[in-house]
Amino acid sequence: MFLQPGSCQYVLAKSRGSSKFTVTLQYSTCAEEQTCIQSVTVVLDEDVSRQITLTRDGEVIIGVNPASVLPYTDDTVEVRKLTSVFVQLKVADGLRLQYDSQGGRVYLQLHSKWRGQTLGLCGTFNGNLRDDFL
Repeated sequence: MFLQPGSCQYVLAKSRGSSKFTVTLQYSTCAEEQTCIQSVTVVLDEDVSRQITLTRDGEVIIGVNPASVLPYTDDTVEVRKLTSVFVQLKVADGLRLQYDSQGGRVYLQLHSKWRGQTLGLCGTFNGNLRDDFL
């Protein structure tokens, strides 16, 4: 575990050399000396109106507005409830994120075209563990 206690934000993954996507985790204290993921946010093309936030409370926020109902789909993004626990966010550009707001699990998958093109806690996606966390 690479996380520090307290309130902070981490870059889980970010596209290198382009502003295609940034995935961040917002942490804060949720119980005595326990830190929890409060939200997971995906920003596309550095555009706040193309920002999708999945919250610990189960809310899905598109831009600044809560999604009224799931599934939510537009020309590049699909957000749907997979199970009673997981919400999945898929981006047409080869990003898939699954978030369990209650259990604090986040799974991120990227298409192979992003190989060697990422930064963040998930690493550089090049098979070399020594240059991760850039």
